[in-house]
Amino acid sequence: MNVTEYIKKRVEDQESWLGKKSALNKKYFHLSKITILVSAALIPLLSAFIKQFPWLALVVAALGLLIAVGSGIAELYKFQEKWINYRTAAESLKQEKHMYLTKCGAYDSVENDRAFRLFVVRVESILQNESKVWQQYIKQEGKEKDI
Repeated sequence: MNVTEYIKKRVEDQESWLGKKSALNKKYFHLSKITILVSAALIPLLSAFIKQFPWLALVVAALGLLIAVGSGIAELYKFQEKWINYRTAAESLKQEKHMYLTKCGAYDSVENDRAFRLFVVRVESILQNESKVWQQYIKQEGKEKDI
């Protein structure tokens, strides 16, 4: 595999995938937090009108349930943690690619063949680290299910 193929098929493909997963988890994190915040803010407001509108007691109870379920889902799926991990890995790949292409940092004054091999090792290290983070998450999730 040559440099162009490796960058396109491995680096940019993974960078894109990580970026999409990061954006999705960021969206879910913000959605869960906004839902919890708005629900929590509505409870005291609606509680003030329960005597006039007794059915609001059900709405207040439903909002409390939404807060509990939303918080549990956000904690279970760890949207913020995943968002940050995916974004960090994507940015690390992007930085490594730019350093390689501009022959800066570790690639400065290194012959092309050695520079490419070093680039591959460093990229694969980033991807392996991201994989380890994912494996730790899966193991932790399994431990939580055992409790």
